[in-house]
Amino acid sequence: MAVRSKIIKGSIVLSTGQGVSQGCAFIRNIILARILTKDDFGLAATFAITISMFEMVNRLGVSGLIVQSKNGEDPHFQATTHSFQLLAGLASAFLIFIFAGWVSVFFNATETLWAFQILAVIPVMQGLGHLDVNRMVRSMRYLPVVLVDTVPQALITIAALPLALWLRDYRVILWLLIARWIMNAGGTHVYAERRFRFEWDKRYIPGILDFSWPLLINGFLMFGVLQGDRFLVGHFYTKADLAAYSVAVQLTLIPGMMFVSVVSAIMLPLLAAVQSNPVEFRRKYRTCVQALSAFSAVFAIVLIVAGEGIVTTVFGHKYAGTGVILGWLVTANAFRIIRAAPAIAATAKGDTKNHMISNIFRLSGLALGVAAVLCKQSLPTLAACGLAGETLATIVSSTRLSKVHRLPLGDTYLPIGVAFLFVVLSGVLALLGVSQWHWAMICLLTAGLSAASVGVTILFFQQLRSQVSSLALPFLVRMGLAPAKES
Repeated sequence: MAVRSKIIKGSIVLSTGQGVSQGCAFIRNIILARILTKDDFGLAATFAITISMFEMVNRLGVSGLIVQSKNGEDPHFQATTHSFQLLAGLASAFLIFIFAGWVSVFFNATETLWAFQILAVIPVMQGLGHLDVNRMVRSMRYLPVVLVDTVPQALITIAALPLALWLRDYRVILWLLIARWIMNAGGTHVYAERRFRFEWDKRYIPGILDFSWPLLINGFLMFGVLQGDRFLVGHFYTKADLAAYSVAVQLTLIPGMMFVSVVSAIMLPLLAAVQSNPVEFRRKYRTCVQALSAFSAVFAIVLIVAGEGIVTTVFGHKYAGTGVILGWLVTANAFRIIRAAPAIAATAKGDTKNHMISNIFRLSGLALGVAAVLCKQSLPTLAACGLAGETLATIVSSTRLSKVHRLPLGDTYLPIGVAFLFVVLSGVLALLGVSQWHWAMICLLTAGLSAASVGVTILFFQQLRSQVSSLALPFLVRMGLAPAKES
């Protein structure tokens, strides 16, 4: 019961934190998309692409290593990971500054060279962050790491409107990005319990390298997965096209990343704790993949059926026509969300190669995308290429998890099959033109399909049904809707 209580409290803290953080990002993007021109908003998107291209701080995965490693509580181990993190930050900053000229030429934005160069400040700030807030996650204390993220997000969101009204160009996003990461680094030190220091303890170097090198490679692969299509759009299409594509990407990435972050933060320590118990490990894994499948189905249904209306209502009619792009992107992202389950399970076993290998195959979608843009295909066609890559990557990830860690393929494929049926049904309805219906009918259809997908998943999978029942029972008892168990 103590573990379950921690899970419930941790879920509430993480969900609230992710909701606030991603909600702030969403509100901020709405403000900027409406005030800035499509060209300026598209140019600002190239900043995120540039940072993702060169930053290596998060790619080393030291924050996850602190949680997963048996040495995570050792102060000397933590100090050594600080050294790795800073070296990665300095290397990233050097690369961004040196290649800023090339990047500005590639994106046809040579007049903004100075802006690309100043982005080098961000990885330095990331490298100076205190990993003690990540160590606290080992004991399921999530509040510090949540505050480190949410407080800067809230503050720059408050500043977004007045700054946008003052500057009215791409510089708004540049200064907001830099301010966020300075505050983020400062926050890790404010909430830390241990003194911040650097060490180079040779006892831990082989273990850190063994854990980190696949993640480093995977980080570069993730650039191709998450930013590769926008990288192509930024060069081969107009800045206005990049703005529209970025709006669709944000709508698909933000909710998905929020949910996956919460599930990962909860399930990684739980799975790592039972990594030597095959029966318990499989039971927890099934819960993880079933929950992710249920969420991905609902997520896809909403954006496929109601996506066009959401885009024009939220971002303005200058982004009309983005719904088709959104439909392909959210279907691809649904597979990416589900693929987090085998990645989390493998990481809990200390296997960081699973995610790396699956992302190698995911790049097949980017290869198709390159062919599409060279053949002057439309943006929806480019988005559809990503779906092919995500499908293949999901198959590879789950297959490798089954072979290496003896988890049956059915544990992964059956929940995916249920989710996929509802996604296909939503796509058929979209092709039949439901986006032209009255908004009330669209809302009813979306709610009905979402409820049906969740209900079928819960009824079909006993593992998820048991977890939902056990978590919901205390609340039902308090409300008088269920009898209390006799002691």
